[in-house]
Amino acid sequence: MSLVAAPPPAVAWSPWLRAAASLAIAWHLVGVMVAPLSTPPRFEGGDSVLGAKLKEVYLPYMTALDLNHAYKFFAPNPGNSHLVRYDLYFADGTKRVNRPEQIFPDRVGHWPRLLYHRHFMLTEFINDFAPEWAWPPGPSSTETLPTETLPRSVAGPTPQPAAPPTPPGEALPTAASGPPHTATYVRAMADYLARKHNATRVDIYYRKHLLPSIEDFNRVGRKLDSPESYRDRLLLSYTPESRS
Repeated sequence: MSLVAAPPPAVAWSPWLRAAASLAIAWHLVGVMVAPLSTPPRFEGGDSVLGAKLKEVYLPYMTALDLNHAYKFFAPNPGNSHLVRYDLYFADGTKRVNRPEQIFPDRVGHWPRLLYHRHFMLTEFINDFAPEWAWPPGPSSTETLPTETLPRSVAGPTPQPAAPPTPPGEALPTAASGPPHTATYVRAMADYLARKHNATRVDIYYRKHLLPSIEDFNRVGRKLDSPESYRDRLLLSYTPESRS
């Protein structure tokens, strides 16, 4: 005689309940796809009319469930990376410039992955509201990949010629001149770094990591981390005395 209780009989779903569940699943799956379909950059042929129309209907649902992302599943053409580099200057005359630990996000140093993602979102915020070419020309410490060797989706707007580097001993700009809310954001970032490291000056650089084309790999042998694939632009030279 078995002591194991027999499982309760399965409750059969009615056809109407099955249909309602199927519609709910289909609605959600379409909602997951709407953000990638409707977020620029869109497909080569132009804007996605279907994606734009669906977003008008799905926007409240996407907002409530936090589905309104722009990652586009990282395909078919992943974009350039956007980073922040900072240089530190101290009262005793020493400085720390262009060190690996002074660049974020850092896929090696920022662990676990969630910590990397938080720093990644900090830099993407700057890019979303003030892309590199929106800032006025300023000192630049890296060269630009030749436009003709980059795919169309990577080359982007024609880069403006950078001003010559600031001569030693000459003061750098003390305020970012981009959109006001982004300038405030960058100043807050610089102020935090100055207090954390007890620095007398912090230079914040916006760093764009260009994505090489297939031709770059095949013909030139360029690697993803080649120095010429990085572009730096000074956003702000900050001193604690300039804090308003």
